[in-house]
Formats: sequence, structure tokens, C-alpha cells
Amino acid sequence: KSQKARRLETIRRAWRMAKDRRMLREIAGQDVSSDDRRLKEIRERVRRDCADGMSLGRAVRNCLWPSGLYTPESLPVAADRAGIVLCMMPFVECEADGFSFHDESVGWVIAVNASSGVSFEKKAMALAHELGHILQDTADGDHGSKGRHDKAEDDATRFARELLIPRGAFVSRWEEFLAKSLWERVLLIKREFKVEAKTVLHQAIEFGFETSEAYRVFAVQVKANGYMSSPDPYPCSSSMVDTLYDALAVKACLAEEITLSRCSEILGQPLVEVRKLLRERAS
Repeated sequence: KSQKARRLETIRRAWRMAKDRRMLREIAGQDVSSDDRRLKEIRERVRRDCADGMSLGRAVRNCLWPSGLYTPESLPVAADRAGIVLCMMPFVECEADGFSFHDESVGWVIAVNASSGVSFEKKAMALAHELGHILQDTADGDHGSKGRHDKAEDDATRFARELLIPRGAFVSRWEEFLAKSLWERVLLIKREFKVEAKTVLHQAIEFGFETSEAYRVFAVQVKANGYMSSPDPYPCSSSMVDTLYDALAVKACLAEEITLSRCSEILGQPLVEVRKLLRERAS
């Protein structure tokens, strides 16, 4: 009961945050009614590309990053571009990395656990995983049997891995670093793509370069290089900061569309800091 209550509170907080963000966009004159239409267009385009033989991850990259300028840090902007409200927030229930849902009043929402200690890599994987659920129509619902539920989760995770490290990019890097030890190879690719080490290992196995024995070999090499049994040494130094709506909140407050206390609540900052921020923006 306690765990269920914490989970429900996290969902309620995400819904309230999403509602605030939709309100800010409406105040700014943005067409929030087009969100579902944009997402539908993206789904249709991705389906066409996949029907032509393109992988789902590559099709989504081409659609959301048409200029080819993908970076892991740009994932929040891409979600917004797809018409999805992103809520990065500390979870009351810290076991989950993320979840997604649809609500008539706010549209599609992805919530990502931004609790202290959650790495950039975990946030990126959670965001990509939930994006996979939304694009594959397996989000926000009961998938039926456990088998169907597990398949939906596996499909979303497979999509996330392909989105974060496309096959072509992975193969070229793996072959480039082939003379190095498994430990070095994994860390070099992990650092470049800013993913968890287990994601690199899984892709190596998925693409036929390694067997499941690679997990054990990597763990041995982790310890041999002075680490404990951590599966993800050397977390990247990047940070995934959700600032998409901060400027809108400040603008709305300066225009007296929302109160100072409301702006403070939305930004998650004390009143004294918000006043300072408003003075800086006003000048």
C-alpha cells in the first residue's frame, strides 16, 4: 500500500507539472492543440520509413533531427518538438526511472526521474524508452498478459538502445577500437554516446560481436582496473537539465499573467531567487 501510494503521488505531481507547462505555453500564445497532430504526423512518417527497411531508431532520428545534429543532450528538445510534455522531477518512488501517460487536458507526457544521484545516462535511457512506448502505441495502458507486457517493455528498450546508438555508428566504433580490450572498447563508446555500459554490451551482443559471456568478462576487467562491481564505471559528466519552460514562466510572471509565488512554485526556486531572476530579466 505504501509503495502504491508513493507511485500515485509521483504520477499526480507529474500531471500537475504537465498542466502548468501547458498553461505557460497557452499564455505564450503557442498552439497546444497541435501537439497530438504533430505526434501523429511523426508516427506516420516513421512507419513509412520503417516499411522501406529503415530501423525504428534511425527513422526517429531522421525525423526529429533532420539536420543530423543529434546529441544526447538534445533529447528534451526533441520530445518537445514531437509535441510531448517533458517533466524532469524527483520521484517520490525512486525505483522507477520514468513513465509516460496521456491525459485529455495535457496531452502526452513523459516523466523522468531527476532525483539526486540519477545519472545522465539513466535519464537519457528513460526518456528514450518512454518515447519508444509512445511511438509504438504501447504507453499508458494495460498490455494484457504478462507476455504482452514484457514484449512491450522489451520493444521500448530495444528502440531506446537503437536511438541512442544506431547500428551503423556502433559498428564503425566497435571495429575502430577492436585492438583494445573489452573494458577499453566499452568505455570509449560509452563516453562518446553517453549511455550506460550495459547498453554498449547489449548492443555488442545484439549485433553479433560478443556473446553473453561479455558481461562476465567486462565485470572482471572492471575489478581488475580498481573498481568494485559497479556495472557502469566512469559516468559521463554531462547533465540533462530541463529548462524548456523556465523562460516561459519568467515571461508570464513579468507580464503579470501568473503571480510571483506561482512562478516560484513552477520554477522550484525560493521567492528570493525568483525576485532576483525577474530583476535580471527585466533589466
